[in-house]
Amino acid sequence: MAETALTAQPRTATGSRACRQLRAQGLTPGVVYGHKEDVVAIQVADDDIERMIREKHKIVDLDLNGAHEKVVIRELAWDTYSKHVLHVDFVRVSKGELIEVELPIQFTGDAIGVGNGGVLEHPHMSLNIECPALQLPDAITVDLSDLKIGETITVADIKVPDQVRVLDEPDTPLATIIDPAAMEAAADAEAEASAGEPEVIGEAPAAGEDDADTAVVN
Repeated sequence: MAETALTAQPRTATGSRACRQLRAQGLTPGVVYGHKEDVVAIQVADDDIERMIREKHKIVDLDLNGAHEKVVIRELAWDTYSKHVLHVDFVRVSKGELIEVELPIQFTGDAIGVGNGGVLEHPHMSLNIECPALQLPDAITVDLSDLKIGETITVADIKVPDQVRVLDEPDTPLATIIDPAAMEAAADAEAEASAGEPEVIGEAPAAGEDDADTAVVN
């Protein structure tokens, strides 16, 4: 678990205009909430926020006017290009308190199946977990080393740290090795099936419509 100290100052001005002015001064607006205490508006130096994200800190020892409390990042609002943090939400936590968060999956190892020509797919890059707040891991590690062609790793197959509980369904696929030959055969079969379908030129005429223009001679 990565933890860092962060100094913040109270923020009195709120609203979009005030937040833009703060950002122009190299400050990131934010809030601290939780534990049925008042929501506190804060401002933090951009450099400190960027360092915290770069070093992947999860637990923050927040110093606000000399008062310290443990918080975790609940949400980051980014600009259009995801280069700068526009706003940060912190939630208060305490020892032993259970929290639910989304953590990234860290894939490790070179899969045997890839070495044999398979294609690696990982449909999920994060997991929802529950754990004590102060034992929050940085990521969930999934080892791909033994994964062969045609095999899949699901939530049920992975090991997580003690006191961590994964909230996603056990059969959720995390990584699989696809056989390229099987993919190509499936694509060819689909193409052949499409080619064999009759082309629809137009709708069939209604009953009696074929005789509509036929002259009747008595």
